[in-house]
Formats: sequence, structure tokens, C-alpha cells
Amino acid sequence: MDWVTGDRAKMGKKLITVILLAFLISGCSDYRPMVGPPWMQDMLKNGPEGGSVNFKLGWRHGCESGISATANRLQRSFYKFRQDYRLVDNPDYYTAWKTSFDYCQRYVAQYLRRNII
Repeated sequence: MDWVTGDRAKMGKKLITVILLAFLISGCSDYRPMVGPPWMQDMLKNGPEGGSVNFKLGWRHGCESGISATANRLQRSFYKFRQDYRLVDNPDYYTAWKTSFDYCQRYVAQYLRRNII
């Protein structure tokens, strides 16, 4: 009977090790809580299709800033104000930043108001 107990002990240690490794590996990902429904995540992250590289970067920075201005405490710990000072004079970047800031701020405010997350 000792061999059965020994195998169970080894299996228990292996299981605990696997669970701990899974938690450690998942901690390395860039996790952010979703703001809004799943079908809107691409729009919030990447903005409308097309546009220059600076436009897309401005959209991401502006949207993150807009979310941080409106979100609840949990979400604010993941989303911060972002604006690249070197690109503020670029019309593509700043237009996208301002547009997405307004869009994401209002979108998140409406979403939180309806769903109280």
C-alpha cells in the first residue's frame, strides 16, 4: 500500500507545480480588463480601418486616455493617459488622438452607465 500513497503524493506535487506554473505564466501576459462588449474591442484598440501609422498610434493613445478618464477604479489601474509629445504636431496623430479620446470616453461612460461594471 505504500507504493499507492507514494504515487498519490507525487501526483499531488506535480499537480500543484503545474497549477503554480500556469498562474506564473498567465501573470506575464498583457492583461487588461475589457471595456465594452467583445465585438467593440477591435474598434477601441485599433480604430477605423485604414489610416497612417501615426493615425493608428494616435487612436490607440487617445482611446486609452479616454478610457482612463472615465473608467472605474479597476480599469483605471490598467489604462493611463498616453500622448506622444513628439507627435502632437503631426495632424494625423493629433486628429486621431482627439477623436478617439472623445469617442472612447463617451462610449465607456455609456457602457458603464448601462451595465454598472
